[in-house]
Amino acid sequence: MLENICVECGMCCDGTMFGYAELNDGDDAAALTTAGLRIVGNGEQSGFQLPCPRLVSCACTMYVDRPSPCRAYKCALLLHHESGEVSTAAAREIIVRTMELRDRVLPALQAFVGWPVPVPFSGLQAMMAHDLDGGCDGGRDGDPAAELVADVAAVRLLLADHFDLVKPVAAVTP
Repeated sequence: MLENICVECGMCCDGTMFGYAELNDGDDAAALTTAGLRIVGNGEQSGFQLPCPRLVSCACTMYVDRPSPCRAYKCALLLHHESGEVSTAAAREIIVRTMELRDRVLPALQAFVGWPVPVPFSGLQAMMAHDLDGGCDGGRDGDPAAELVADVAAVRLLLADHFDLVKPVAAVTP
């Protein structure tokens, strides 16, 4: 029997992987707003900001009534777990390793960006990239920004290798 690894992760909902989820035509924006989601966008294209306020301890508190993008989404790790290519133990190890590194990097990333309100990891990494493109030198040896760039890249690499749907996930043995 497969165990649900999602309730040990939640990185698709907590802002680690995404900062926004786009709604589909069948989603009731008014009902989702009433449920506590912050709907943004115009009449043609709307969605909600992540982290999702209905995510509590890696579990969706509106699971039965969740919006269509949440119903449809399965990360690469979950797909490979469901197919038997990645064991539950290996999936858990990947999740824990990714979350631990993200949690270790997050305070330094928040300090680097210096944004006055909480921003999810996905947004912070984009803001850091923008700041570095704007002339902040992150490439010198011993530079704290260079260390931070390397740490953020390590998190992004774990996400790309194991969670993103862009390429296949290599099976990992514990």
